[in-house]
Amino acid sequence: GCSHIGNARFRELVASQREYYSTLTKKQKMILSRQIVNLIRKVGGRFLARDHSNGVVNGSKGLSPTGQHHWYDIGLPRSFEKTAQAL
Repeated sequence: GCSHIGNARFRELVASQREYYSTLTKKQKMILSRQIVNLIRKVGGRFLARDHSNGVVNGSKGLSPTGQHHWYDIGLPRSFEKTAQAL
């Protein structure tokens, strides 16, 4: 959830860049968002979303045998978008 250590580190990183981000052009903002995503992925971080469906997503059922929801990687374009929104 939101208290996961990776989420906390992401929020800290974004917060540290927010003031700088506000001074950038649209193109520079896009580049910074990509740099942050690439940095997080480089150290093994992922951008995940919970699969709330009971249908097939990425080849597996939405719920595990224990009834827990699966998490899936949202992919690069959505990761860039989410990071830009956080900034």
